[in-house]
Amino acid sequence: GSAYFSIYDESGFISLNSPQKEWLTRFLMLVCCSLEKSKELIDKLQDYTDVDDFHRLNGAESYHYAQKKLEPPANTPLASRFHAKKIIGWQDARSLWANTSAIDSLSAARLSIINVNTATKVTLMAALEITGEQAQAIIDARTERPFQNISELQPRTKIVLQNNTELINFMPSTNLRVLFWYKGARLNQQISVRLSNLASRGSPWLIASDISLALPGHYVKTQPIKPQTGLFD
Repeated sequence: GSAYFSIYDESGFISLNSPQKEWLTRFLMLVCCSLEKSKELIDKLQDYTDVDDFHRLNGAESYHYAQKKLEPPANTPLASRFHAKKIIGWQDARSLWANTSAIDSLSAARLSIINVNTATKVTLMAALEITGEQAQAIIDARTERPFQNISELQPRTKIVLQNNTELINFMPSTNLRVLFWYKGARLNQQISVRLSNLASRGSPWLIASDISLALPGHYVKTQPIKPQTGLFD
C-alpha cells in the first residue's frame, strides 16, 4: 500500500558505545569540532558511560551534573545516539546536532567493526582514515558489486589501507536500523533491533530503541524502489 520501509546495517555507522574512540574522534573532527574539542567530548562521553568515579582530564562526573542541576550520568552504554544530548558538552555541540546526515551516521549499537559495504561516506573516512574522494570511490565500486573481502579493495579502488584492517567487515552485523514511513509523511519511525539467539523461544530480535524523527529530505524526493526479491511478494 502506501507504507514504506528501509533497513540499514548498524555496522555501517560510527558507534558511540564502541571502544574504538579514535574513530569517533576523527568523525567529530570531520563534521563539527577541532581536535581539542573532540577529545573533550570523548572524555565526557566516557565519564558518562563508565561505572567508576574517575574524573578524566576533560570529563564530567556526577557532581558536575549536580552543580548544573542536570540528570546524573547513566553509567551505562547509551541506549540511543540521541541519548548523547544528555551529556555535558555534547548538548552544546549545536553544529553536530544540526547536521542531520552526521547524526544519522552515529549509532548506539555495541559494535567494534565497520561494514565497508554499508558504511556511510563519513564513516568510511573516519574509520579507514581516508579522504572523501577515496570514500566515494569505495561507494561507487560497491554499488556495482559488493566487496567480498579486503583483497578486493585495492585492485578495484586503487586504495591501500594502512590501519584498522582487522576491524573492517564485509557482511551485515546482527544490529539493524529499520525505518518506517508512508507516502506524504513528514515523520518516520526508526527502530534499532538486534537479532537474538532466542528465536526458538519466540524472541528472534530485541528492540534497543524506538523513536520518531523528521523524514530525511531525499526520502521525500525519491520514490522508493520495490526490492527485486520474492521475499516481499
